[in-house]
Amino acid sequence: MKKAILIYFTISIMMLLTTSCDYKPIEEMPMIIGFGVDPTQEGYRLTAKVISPGGGSEDGGESNQIFIQSSGKTIFDAARDFIMKEGQKVFWGQLEYMVINETIAEKDITEVLDFFSRDNEIRENLWLLISVKEYTAEEVLQTSLSEKKVEFYITDALKNIDAVSKYTTMSLKEFSNIYLSKGKDQVLPLVTIETSLGKKRVILNGGSVFKDNKSIGRLNGKEMQKFRMLIGENAGIYVFDYKEGGNESKVSLEIGEVKRKVIIKKEEKQFAIKVEVNITGVVGEITNNKVNMSKKEKLDDFKRQAEKQLKEELERFIKKIQKDYKSDIFGFGEVFKNKYPKAFKELEDQWNEVYSSLPVDVEVKIDITGTALTKQPFYKED
Repeated sequence: MKKAILIYFTISIMMLLTTSCDYKPIEEMPMIIGFGVDPTQEGYRLTAKVISPGGGSEDGGESNQIFIQSSGKTIFDAARDFIMKEGQKVFWGQLEYMVINETIAEKDITEVLDFFSRDNEIRENLWLLISVKEYTAEEVLQTSLSEKKVEFYITDALKNIDAVSKYTTMSLKEFSNIYLSKGKDQVLPLVTIETSLGKKRVILNGGSVFKDNKSIGRLNGKEMQKFRMLIGENAGIYVFDYKEGGNESKVSLEIGEVKRKVIIKKEEKQFAIKVEVNITGVVGEITNNKVNMSKKEKLDDFKRQAEKQLKEELERFIKKIQKDYKSDIFGFGEVFKNKYPKAFKELEDQWNEVYSSLPVDVEVKIDITGTALTKQPFYKED
């Protein structure tokens, strides 16, 4: 009996040791930290920036950072080819963003996203970016940003979006949910490469407009600021034209908060949309030093001019999206669906066509706070 027990424990220990030898901790696996997808004639080319553990320095304190590539007829086929290139399985769990070339997005982004939405290692909050077709996703990944690695620049830029607001963010999960729910279309941030002071730099600026999971157009940085206001997100610094008597000035408003409310109304036989945009901000700069907004009546006059100007700009922007793209990036359909579910059910398959013809009225309210109420202009009156 004792002999049998001894044999049992011996076998158990051997099995545990064998298992331990086969097991590899995550920190010892090659980790993908940057990823890009480009088109080929037969399918896709994947580029990954990988941290291979160990061997980076004499004391072993750093890891090797290398690029690996693979190609395949499908994303799954190409991704599995990474194993052959690295000689072992790579770990996807540290990947924070993916760059997809605009050429793929214009045809259909579905196949790319389908693979990543099924992989258990991929984070649902993986950020999606579109590289303009002039530059491949591979070029974006391999471009250095002075001393700062490109993956850190992109991550930091996405996290600090409110300070700039000339692009937007969207995760893999958000993109998929919007597509499945109907009543809204997606906008993904555009990434490009610019040359500054003799060095190539990766820049996030603008957005890619989607409809039915296809990229159908671009928005520039200024248009993205208007878009962010219309969905109730911070818009950074916005510049207004201001006239006071015979003086004209550019006034920079640092926006602290944006609130949006969408109201769907039925007028006679047609629906109409009203968008209320409430902005709180601080005057950051007045270019003409003869413009004085330290008095309440002057500040009220600026607010009226700014509200009128922004109302017109936002309405023109909405009409452009309705006419040129017929893409409901503002999510008006979601509000319509909540208020008139039966009517939306009848219209959902043609919603983009219906939405593109609906009248939209924008009401803007601006509240100036902070030191702008008391600051004197930087000049002496005659």
